[in-house]
Amino acid sequence: MNRALRTFGVLTAGLLLVGGLTTLPAAADGEAAPAPTVGACYDVTAQEAEVDTLPRAAVDCAAAHTSEIIAVGTLPDELSWSAAEDDLAAALAPVCARAWDRATGGNLLRQVRSQYDFVWFHPSAAEQATGARWFSCHMVVREDNSLAPLPHPLPRLGKRTSDAVATCVTGSLEFTTCADKHAWRSSHSFYATGKPTKRSVDAAANRTCPRHVTSRKWLRTAFDVPGKRFVVICYSQTKR
Repeated sequence: MNRALRTFGVLTAGLLLVGGLTTLPAAADGEAAPAPTVGACYDVTAQEAEVDTLPRAAVDCAAAHTSEIIAVGTLPDELSWSAAEDDLAAALAPVCARAWDRATGGNLLRQVRSQYDFVWFHPSAAEQATGARWFSCHMVVREDNSLAPLPHPLPRLGKRTSDAVATCVTGSLEFTTCADKHAWRSSHSFYATGKPTKRSVDAAANRTCPRHVTSRKWLRTAFDVPGKRFVVICYSQTKR
């Protein structure tokens, strides 16, 4: 499931929304397993975020961690945990997306220049058997093949974005944070009208990117958004 699609010519990269499970204290007989707490932090790997179980307890947010809970929701009454994955995603993703939007500041042109993403977790089979219907939405920051250390408190996105969460691109054209080794850095983003065909994206990028990059060579990515428009991101070449 992709939250956004960014393209370098024929190269595409998606930001995955993945689900997993979290370990919580056992519930007493006859009681549903308790829900996790907003603001709790966890130190998980990208691989652990993609599997069905997540045997990790919460850690002190002052210690190294890679996820933080930004919202806790309840599965709608008309659904069960055995529902189709698409139906579960339709119920859970909007809750997490709204929390992600609030946490990052709600400015799309700034969001697309960051590596902030979110994942959700739901109860284990044993916890579901007690009647647990909660799910938790976690903020993460993605590097090219891992989850990056998460700053605490979570920085909102402004005119100047921390290297820990800002989007850069490696020499092999993989998205990563600017704190990681990279060859390109996101420098500007803007809306353009029309459909994002290669011709229209190239035209928009050629008109605008040269005025907002700091190098002779530059990259551009683009993706569609609702309405008759699309977003273009310009990347400057760096020496890191």
